[in-house]
Amino acid sequence: MTTKTGKRYSSLFSTIARHLADRDPLRKQRLVAAIRDETAIRRMEICHQQYQHFIAAPSVDLPVIGDTVIVIDAFDEIGSVQDRADALEILTEHAHQLPDGLRVVVTSRFERDIQTALRSPEAVGVDYLLMEDIPANLTTRDIFFYVRDALRDVEDLEPADLEKLAQASGESFQWASTACRYIRDDSDGQGTKLPGDRLALFLAGNQGLDELYSRILDEHFGQEAPAGLEKLKIVLGQIICAKEPLPLRALSELTPRELPAPNSVIRLRDYQYIVRHLASLLVNTHDVEQPIFPFHTSFADF
Repeated sequence: MTTKTGKRYSSLFSTIARHLADRDPLRKQRLVAAIRDETAIRRMEICHQQYQHFIAAPSVDLPVIGDTVIVIDAFDEIGSVQDRADALEILTEHAHQLPDGLRVVVTSRFERDIQTALRSPEAVGVDYLLMEDIPANLTTRDIFFYVRDALRDVEDLEPADLEKLAQASGESFQWASTACRYIRDDSDGQGTKLPGDRLALFLAGNQGLDELYSRILDEHFGQEAPAGLEKLKIVLGQIICAKEPLPLRALSELTPRELPAPNSVIRLRDYQYIVRHLASLLVNTHDVEQPIFPFHTSFADF
């Protein structure tokens, strides 16, 4: 069961409760009973109350047959750090209180607040797995399945083409997703490229991502002051051009503290701040002691 909340943190646990009730008549009866006499509960937007009234209470002594897995996709996108704080606390510090037979799988970027919560001593019964720790063959296999499904109805593409595209992804789902969306797009404003022609853009030097990366970098750093832009260039330049990947701490120690820009100083925390905003492009942005490098070769090519 995959939970889609419409990117609203306030409806996360009520949505999960509804999905669970749709699959279990007895749970549905208990959920209805829980809200029948208290109309205010129906409009609750406080995560702790939703969790207690909609999930925990109706689950007491509920017969369990097998396991139910709830998948919360893109948790980092349900709101700001403040918005998702309560939900994150429930999913970590209260995870051991989940009813028997109920398991939760959460996918997310490894944002700072999520890192802190997962590594907290209070996160009992919680495990996490980083993308870079997943065996490469499993990632490649899953990307191939994704590409095959995403482009299954597209004419002018052969099975061998899809396999080449999956291999070119370099274990990056984001890259594969961007490529598939572009290849499928019938309204790019040009009308001159067939799907096979668009595919070639991603198999020949990955030049099709130049516009994407330019837009991302412009949106995030284009308005930075000269000193901030200079720091960005130094940090990314070191990461991309290093012959062997180095940890952020080592890169920081190799960098002169004083920069050419007036009143500009670069410290380790500057490195951490910059790479945290590029976690979808770089590996090991969460740990200053681990070697950091691009997810996909196209980033260095760009």
